[in-house]
Amino acid sequence: MLNAHDDSPDAGVLSGFPRDAVRVVASQQSADAAYVLLDTNPKGWRYLYGINCERVNGQWTEGSSGNGSGWARIEEDLGTLTLWDDVTSDADRARASFAGELFETAVEDGVYLFAWWNVPCPDASWPRLEALRMGGEWIRIPSAHSA
Repeated sequence: MLNAHDDSPDAGVLSGFPRDAVRVVASQQSADAAYVLLDTNPKGWRYLYGINCERVNGQWTEGSSGNGSGWARIEEDLGTLTLWDDVTSDADRARASFAGELFETAVEDGVYLFAWWNVPCPDASWPRLEALRMGGEWIRIPSAHSA
């Protein structure tokens, strides 16, 4: 459990680590759910690690965590779905597709983070990074299935 006095998921996650051992590179929150993306090696080669958080009775608690995008159950058959990674520092926006829709988010410090809240676990159609904006121009990311 995160410290009870921490009123944000970011502060709560950081309180569990020695000072300067990690840093938050991105986070998103929706009501009582949050996702915090950390750089666990801020003084060297970047290593990203994501943590699902939930506010229960006014306190933020840590849920599942891992070193890749994915889906985490929050209640019954609904959960939080994330797509994140580090990209070239020249990028300032990222575009992803999920469930037939396009979404955009900022790229900050070479990292993008998309989060979808209260969604069922995707059976086959997972979110996919479609493009990055660099120098004002969108650059399409080739699909693993394209020739």
